[in-house]
Amino acid sequence: MDDDLPPLPTLPITSQETLRKCRELPVGDKDIFIASFPKSGTTWMQNIVFQLVSASVHQDDNLPLDHISQYAPFFEIDAHWESSSSDGPPQMISKIRDAHKALGYRIFNTHLRWGMLPKGPGTRYIYVVRDGRDTLTSFYHHMSNQHPDDGGFQGDFEAFFQQFLDGTIAYGKWSHHLASWMPHCSTAANANANPQILLVRYEDLKQDRKQEIVRIAKFLQVDIDANNQAFMDRVLERTSFEWMREHQGLFHPISVRWKPGYNFIRKGSVGDHDSLFDEEHRKQFLDTVTKDLGGANHVPTWLHEYCFHK
Repeated sequence: MDDDLPPLPTLPITSQETLRKCRELPVGDKDIFIASFPKSGTTWMQNIVFQLVSASVHQDDNLPLDHISQYAPFFEIDAHWESSSSDGPPQMISKIRDAHKALGYRIFNTHLRWGMLPKGPGTRYIYVVRDGRDTLTSFYHHMSNQHPDDGGFQGDFEAFFQQFLDGTIAYGKWSHHLASWMPHCSTAANANANPQILLVRYEDLKQDRKQEIVRIAKFLQVDIDANNQAFMDRVLERTSFEWMREHQGLFHPISVRWKPGYNFIRKGSVGDHDSLFDEEHRKQFLDTVTKDLGGANHVPTWLHEYCFHK
């Protein structure tokens, strides 16, 4: 599928050499990739996976967290990779390797398409999806507050809306990202799903976070006691929007520069696109996505539920 898609536009902090290293990194059963189109819940999932893994490996809760990127770094940026060498496979910088060793797992967050990631026995991939209209809205606020030299957007919402649909912004078309991942994700209609990939919907996390966290833990095969109320209360507290907003310094991206005063953890709500979309925006968005995915009959059921019946 990826071979049929246009090349993926990336940020200035990602080189072709780094993309090569991303593809060639040796991976195994202690590696977890959290993948999504930007602003689909990636940081939220980073925190959920970290809380589950750290609680499983470090029962005493003594593992320090200065920033989520310590343990779940942004996979495809130049600064996180050692310089190229003709000897041996690519590897990440020592600071990241040391943190992963302390954690007992390697967690990465990425916005790359499925075909751009390394594959290995037992490696797990969590693909997070969100209503594309809310994704677009959140991405607009995000990119408008990112420093222009680091790929930030300079323009109004109308310009961003068109570039999002055209796929000329960083990470290309939302629909192309879906087209890359969805054939491999486990759904009722996909009998050929890859068991190493878990599909998680942002909206399901919002509706029943505990249920989704238990499902994620089972997929990762981490040892948690879902019946231990104190444990679940702690995980639910630390993965709540309120806790993450209060501890925003742990999650604010540090791989790029930001305009003063920007709050990375902004709303996290379902239906936020209503603040910017009018009926013409909705129609144009849905028409474009339907066409990109090959017509209404090829649009996944879960996508219909969130993007085509409202």
